[in-house]
Amino acid sequence: MKLRHRVPGVVLRTVMSLAARWSLRPGTNWDQRRWWSAVAARVGRVPHGVRVESGRLGDLACEITAPSTMRDGLVLLYLHGGGWTVGSPASHRSLVARLAALTGMRTWSIDYRLAPEHPFPAALDDCVAAYQALLDAGHERIVVAGDSAGGGLTASLGVAVRDRGLVAPAALGMLCPVVYVTRSALDRVVDSHREPLLTSRVLTEMFDAYVGTHDRSDPLLSPLYADLAGLPPVVLDSAADDLLGDQDVAFAQAISAAGGTLDHRHYPGLWHVFHALAGIWPVATEALECFADRLVAAAG
Repeated sequence: MKLRHRVPGVVLRTVMSLAARWSLRPGTNWDQRRWWSAVAARVGRVPHGVRVESGRLGDLACEITAPSTMRDGLVLLYLHGGGWTVGSPASHRSLVARLAALTGMRTWSIDYRLAPEHPFPAALDDCVAAYQALLDAGHERIVVAGDSAGGGLTASLGVAVRDRGLVAPAALGMLCPVVYVTRSALDRVVDSHREPLLTSRVLTEMFDAYVGTHDRSDPLLSPLYADLAGLPPVVLDSAADDLLGDQDVAFAQAISAAGGTLDHRHYPGLWHVFHALAGIWPVATEALECFADRLVAAAG
């Protein structure tokens, strides 16, 4: 990493670590954590020329993002991250707007139900319903993308759509996805000061809230265990300092082993969904630009 990128990266890592520890500190409830998550994410701005409007996709509230120049026939369904317990279209507005501008795709970012009030499979059911609503509206070339837990939902949606015989997405895009939630996954997590967002405690709380009493090895909960043959082209970014980076690498290997089309970039020295700093930090901006280019190319 170049020196001009390394120095601000140290500062940003420290600031993000302090914000995450405060917003996800022990003793806070999920509503408090959701509020802090939304506040922290508002530091990003919507790029000039991008229009964001509130709307609905089927029965779900959503934000509809329209870049100034839109690609014909290709649209994007975005599934936000937040460990299935926090996050919303509002908290991810800057990231989604930048991705929409870079890809030229009209984008729907949905407000799916959150755990623990709505454990699995509520979030996935909402995502599949949103995808079906886009198909029903006449969109035949749909790219699905998401970050973190939303990246895991993207993988699970790909499996669910294939198994239900629906029209396949044009491509699947995943930024540091969470692809398995078993106890063994948590046992592999080792806390590190180099990861500013995640800790083993936070991950345990989020996993437990989302899973509820369900079987953690269900392939729609942990898509690493799914049959991955026949999925659309996958564009995947992972980060070496991410506490869950190893599972992303394992997922990439599983896709390749299943004969899938995969474009995987592994970023050394970076953390979980560092792309969220696009527009603030050149490293993140360049990575998101690269992800967008590859996503468009994968969709053909």
